[in-house]
Amino acid sequence: MNLACLAPPTAAGDVADALSYAFQPIRNIKSGDVFGYEALLRGHREAGFASIGEVFDAAFANGRLHAVDLELRARACAAFFGHLGTNGPMLFFNLDNRILDSLDYRIGGTQTLLVQHGVHPAGVCFEISERHQIATDNATQTLNAYRRQGYQLAIDDFGAGYAGLAMLYDQQPDILKIDRFFISDLPRDDKKRLFVTAMVELAHALDIVVIAEGVETQAEFEACRSVGCDLAQGWHIGMPEMFPRR
Repeated sequence: MNLACLAPPTAAGDVADALSYAFQPIRNIKSGDVFGYEALLRGHREAGFASIGEVFDAAFANGRLHAVDLELRARACAAFFGHLGTNGPMLFFNLDNRILDSLDYRIGGTQTLLVQHGVHPAGVCFEISERHQIATDNATQTLNAYRRQGYQLAIDDFGAGYAGLAMLYDQQPDILKIDRFFISDLPRDDKKRLFVTAMVELAHALDIVVIAEGVETQAEFEACRSVGCDLAQGWHIGMPEMFPRR
């Protein structure tokens, strides 16, 4: 059990039992159709962690980041594809960038999982963010390998950090998720509307799909649609839900 490394042996079972996933819908902003679901880790407090980030920090500190992440991917895949089947919406999964340089990293783990479920890599989108920089050639090569295998790549929380444009330039994502900071008050804030419009136009010029994150009101939804966002995610779009196994 790879999750056992997150806690002392006496607590390992509690950690493994506590961690699970909820799934939040991402919808087409024009048609309302479900495009995909983001897998959101749940149970971190019950497992003894103050935040989701601490779960992965503990795995990284123990040199088992990739092994832990792979086991969590397995849980997300089992819940998601077990409930929705293999030909439904795309699964979005957050990727801790440190995995790409982790000493325990082994290529092919996700592909093995998808073969078990009969899913093509195009049905999975890995979200990368600025929380931990992608700073080495090895990491970039790994992302390129994911892309060649058919996985989709998304930049998460775009605009929240200082290196977003550099990451956009370097990683050539399929999808761009605009951070909630810019979506909040978008209907009333002319400066934010200017920024979001520029982000959308730049993304579309690069043939990148745009998701508005954290859409919480009808007014925000209408504003995102008016500036050209393709997809939307947030409480107004749909709350995260647990999927029972079929």
